Amino acid sequence: MSTSAPAAADGDPPASPGSWLHDRSLAAGLAVLASMVFLGAIIRLGWLSDDAFVSFRAIDNLVSGRGLVSNVGERVQGFTNPLWTLLMALAYWPSGDIYGSAMVLSLLCCLGTVYFVWRLHGGGWRTAWTLLLLAMSVRFAGFSTGGLENCLAHLLLAAFFYLSTRQPATSPWFWLLGGLVVLNRLDHALLVLPALSLVAARDWRQSWRRCLLGLAPLAAWFVFAIVYYGFPYPNTAYAKLNAAIPLGAHIAQGLAYLTDSVFTDPLVLPVILLSVLATLWARPRSRLLLAHGVGVVLYLLYVCGIGGDFMSGRFLTAPFLVAVLLLSEQIDRQPLAAVALAAVALLTGHRLLAPVPSDVGTVCSVPASGIVDERGCYVEHTGLAQNVRTKKFKRHPYFQEGIALRDGPKRVVVNDGPGLAGFAAGPGVHTIDPMALTDPLLARIAFRPGGDWRPGHLTRRVPDGYPESVERGENLLKDPCARDLLTDLWLITRGPLFSGGRWRAIARRNLLARTCPAP
Repeated sequence: MSTSAPAAADGDPPASPGSWLHDRSLAAGLAVLASMVFLGAIIRLGWLSDDAFVSFRAIDNLVSGRGLVSNVGERVQGFTNPLWTLLMALAYWPSGDIYGSAMVLSLLCCLGTVYFVWRLHGGGWRTAWTLLLLAMSVRFAGFSTGGLENCLAHLLLAAFFYLSTRQPATSPWFWLLGGLVVLNRLDHALLVLPALSLVAARDWRQSWRRCLLGLAPLAAWFVFAIVYYGFPYPNTAYAKLNAAIPLGAHIAQGLAYLTDSVFTDPLVLPVILLSVLATLWARPRSRLLLAHGVGVVLYLLYVCGIGGDFMSGRFLTAPFLVAVLLLSEQIDRQPLAAVALAAVALLTGHRLLAPVPSDVGTVCSVPASGIVDERGCYVEHTGLAQNVRTKKFKRHPYFQEGIALRDGPKRVVVNDGPGLAGFAAGPGVHTIDPMALTDPLLARIAFRPGGDWRPGHLTRRVPDGYPESVERGENLLKDPCARDLLTDLWLITRGPLFSGGRWRAIARRNLLARTCPAP
């Protein structure tokens, strides 16, 4: 559509069906209104998840000088989001308020996302359209807080998309942002890798220096992780990958995860599908936008391959953002279709505009799929409206359970709540988590399902003598494989950082004897 259509005189009918698109004052007003709706929806759904407190416990230990660990004296990376965790530590250090720090940092990330959407489209009607679609996804708005890394992922991906489409590919910030996306969550590499590869392939001789410079923070983290923890990846990765679950079962569970999204957040998957198709059919076709679309498809295939997640919609917010940004690059060719999609978004997301009751009851039924509305499970105690005046999250049963552990006689406990309960238990209690999110031994003992299994809840049987071993500091395990494994793991996670024996154990457990079979 030409942008040089003459403006209609006052009182005259529009010169063309799409001439309203060129009314700059109207477009700016819509963009401001959509920004307010976007931020309002996020504040309305503000909350913290139980899983966020896994990283919060490590943050509390770091700020208190006990190391970036879950259990004091045992160097294990129990969190999956290094960049978010480090930024949270910076916010928590001066304030000492973990809830307030998480909320303020989340909202700052959301403001940053709004900023880059405005930069992308200059605050016009496409800005309004983009923010409206994002705001009307109940999962996108919900996981823009929650204490997890989603909000930072949204900011970094929006900035990466803006730089890739509006700035020269020679910018070192392009590579830096790509590396930060991965540092924030490793599997988000699939979302940025196609675009990074395309830019590198165009002129590798000029790109490799900028690539090395931009990816330096990511490389530095991997070096730190190997030196400090003894392993390059989070402990959760070893726990979830070390499972004797057939690929077909994973894919079936992943498809169930996508199906759940259709019923609980019906805007997300149709928008993703439309964005991919629009990018393929666009003429002239942009190879860079196509690379972003390939990243979205790769990530969805990955989500299916790993069986999705137990939190409904959590893994779909990042590809949804990229999909909306992709569509926003195409909609000027079909303004009426864009208006129709915006109307559908308002209809599907209308409940986001309703007032929030301050007393919300917990709704946390677990269906056969194992996929739940995680916010519904915790909002009664961790919702923003519930924690403005008092810290109601501390009255959650899991938090109270942690207080009881802290004040109890046992210093080593088996507890399957590494989140709220682990955070409340404090540094004086060593928790052995049967789901192996924070425990190095259990993560390397294979999970073999005896029947139904649930994503993120691959519970192991704790080997006989393991709690006593941790309590006494003496390896009392009887199984030969588990005993040798524990000896090496204690050397890696508790021994002097630069001892020769520790580094031989690191090489052995990363390259050779990595795991033990299920008992």
